[in-house]
Amino acid sequence: MLSHRSRLREIREEQGVTQRELVERMDITQPIISALEPGDLGRSGLATLKSYVEALGGTVEVTAIYCGA
Repeated sequence: MLSHRSRLREIREEQGVTQRELVERMDITQPIISALEPGDLGRSGLATLKSYVEALGGTVEVTAIYCGA
């Protein structure tokens, strides 16, 4: 799961992009986007999240935090 709640749908809608347009940009299926937007990476993984963000003109930064290490 993505932390807190996912803003992916909100950002997509702010840009005026439909799920159908995003499907075409990413060359994936609509159910994957429907699962990803509420924060469920499931089997899609980080690569799909990265593609989603980049299709909307953003970048992804990953930070690893180790507690007690």
